[in-house]
Amino acid sequence: MKMLTKVAKKETAAFLLMIVFASIIYLYNITLSDLWIDETFTKKLIEFPFSKILEFLAGDFHPPLYFILLKLFVSIVGTSDFAIRLFSVLGAICTLITSYTIGQRVFGKNGALVFCLLILSIPLLVSNSHNARMYTWASFSVTGVFLYSNLYIMTNKRSDLVFLGLFTLMASYLHYYCLIAAFWSNFFVFFSLLLKKRKAWFAHLIAMSAVVLLYLPWMSVLLAQTNTAKDHFYIAPLNIQSILSCYIGPFMAIFWFEISSYIMIVIVFGLTMISIYRHFIAQRNNNTSILGLSLIIFNATILTGIIISFLLRPVLMLRYVGTVVTMLMVPPTLFFISTKNKVVKILLLVLLFCCGIYTSISASYFSMGPYKQSLNYLHRVHPHVKKIVHVTEATTGPLLEHSKIGDWDHYWIKNEKSVFYTNLNVFTELHQILSLDKVLSHDEIFCLVDMEISPLNRDVLNMILSSSRTIQVDKIVDDKSKPSITISLYLLQYIGENPTK
Repeated sequence: MKMLTKVAKKETAAFLLMIVFASIIYLYNITLSDLWIDETFTKKLIEFPFSKILEFLAGDFHPPLYFILLKLFVSIVGTSDFAIRLFSVLGAICTLITSYTIGQRVFGKNGALVFCLLILSIPLLVSNSHNARMYTWASFSVTGVFLYSNLYIMTNKRSDLVFLGLFTLMASYLHYYCLIAAFWSNFFVFFSLLLKKRKAWFAHLIAMSAVVLLYLPWMSVLLAQTNTAKDHFYIAPLNIQSILSCYIGPFMAIFWFEISSYIMIVIVFGLTMISIYRHFIAQRNNNTSILGLSLIIFNATILTGIIISFLLRPVLMLRYVGTVVTMLMVPPTLFFISTKNKVVKILLLVLLFCCGIYTSISASYFSMGPYKQSLNYLHRVHPHVKKIVHVTEATTGPLLEHSKIGDWDHYWIKNEKSVFYTNLNVFTELHQILSLDKVLSHDEIFCLVDMEISPLNRDVLNMILSSSRTIQVDKIVDDKSKPSITISLYLLQYIGENPTK
């Protein structure tokens, strides 16, 4: 008994040490990058009352739970860049805590530790912890759905079913990819119980019916957002590269691959294939349900995104895979649990962990854009310029967020040629106009802002350039990171949309 207690204490100490290390990694360089468009949308949205938040989200493409929880969080800690990103760090930490505490019942204590270590090594999850968006909490909810789905299949306990329902409801209100993942997970649970002729399938059906009823208030909003997405969504058309990125992208350092990324890809998918062989072909292990569920959640979610992209509108992108990214580490976890060769286990585990942390640290030095830098330059070099016109929406929120150093009016041309993906109405300081004639006088000097990494609205850009005389074009290269994002500042003199020649 004393020996078991000592072992338990060592495992707990190892997990607490892991949480401390994870906190350091997740917090490292967390405020290096300026807030980018999605983060400024988040920050601006939570300034409004709850009723207004729901109203704005009805015109966006996300469910409300993350924003409601973040608003409650910042009411305590404030709305600094650090504070709103800290909430994402807490989501990543909670994912690890859930994976260990609940994962012990699925993988065993050693297996749960391995699962947590592998989750900590995922570069995409680390990157998402630096992002004031819902993706770490999405990972938390889907991981909870996965664990309690397995537990209810194994135990048929009512308490496990209750937690499965709670995590399913949470996932549904966090992100639509979480909703898809939760659907496939519960689909698996229901038919597993039905095929095994267990009466627990009926209790599961009742519980999920209750979840559906609790989700109905948002269903009408979801349908409206779906109609909006048909015309105004921004994701590139589906191709082989976008599908492949869903599988290898989680191991990238934001937008690029390190050598460590390739090593992780080879090891993770190599161990996945070995686990599939052992469980489904050789049938040497009894964890087929656990492996099967993880594969279904990840792959069926991506497949659903592919089908929707064909039938409705492209909706598949790497960022959304962050909702189910922890499922990638289930097959390797099962490999480490079932492999008896300690040398192989330790070498592969250490290599995976070191490669993941190296890639994550490399990614933490990347900045999402020189927004403050551009405004400082404009304020210093062209202090007489008071009007900024945005071509790409990616610059609107960030430049508004950092405009305190100067006295500028910001404009966005909203016409049939403008492509957007965020509900710009949330930025109340942004003047949405149909034509520059309404806000610029003849020969007035203004600044046109463009972003090379987001080449949207080329027709609008050309229209503005054709109605103006170009005085100067400055390229502002982000000095906080390499590779760097560049913002173009066009100093223009307005001559009118129909100038006389």
